[in-house]
Amino acid sequence: MKNSVLHALLVTLVMASMTSTVSMAKPYHAVNCRGEPISEGVPHPNGGGLILGDGQVENSVYVGRKAVICGGTISGNVVIKGPSVVVDASVSGNAVVRNSLIHSAEVSGNARIVEGSVWRGAAVSGNARILDGASVGGAGSRVYGNAKVSGFNTQVIGFGEVYGSALVHGEAVISGKVDCGQWTGVTVTTDQTGKCGENGQTSLGAVLSNPIDEGNTESE
Repeated sequence: MKNSVLHALLVTLVMASMTSTVSMAKPYHAVNCRGEPISEGVPHPNGGGLILGDGQVENSVYVGRKAVICGGTISGNVVIKGPSVVVDASVSGNAVVRNSLIHSAEVSGNARIVEGSVWRGAAVSGNARILDGASVGGAGSRVYGNAKVSGFNTQVIGFGEVYGSALVHGEAVISGKVDCGQWTGVTVTTDQTGKCGENGQTSLGAVLSNPIDEGNTESE
């Protein structure tokens, strides 16, 4: 995904649901943090990205020069790169955030958020991957284990949980629980759950698609 597309995605997400806190009008540092102009941001000593509001960022964290932190707590060996915006979020452990939006959410462990978004109380942890325009949103939404969610318009919402070895792609919308298998272009509700049996096969709780062609979704 090119930067111009990413910027459009971030603008859309911010303007649609977060305009009272953050607005983006230009690439990179064109951000107001609760009305505080970007010029008042403090460069982080490790990377030069700007810290605004009451953001608490440890020196061990890398914040690239195009990233903006508006509130929240960033700790551990976290790496934040590209035109990422982190607002009132907790990011910890060895997590990597690149070209992404994290708003009022939690990212931890070895999670990777690359050109994706995590917002409004959602949590991503373990070795989970959120890639290529995918989003995780809502206080009950969780992605963890070795799960991977990728692709524009692919969503984990409501009380959706994607975990275990599950791969979600292709504009799938998950608000139920999926712990294995490859899901693309389907809607999984709270009444549909994918479960792996002892033989590693998937018992159908929702329509299961053909295997995903992952391509270069994890371009880290």
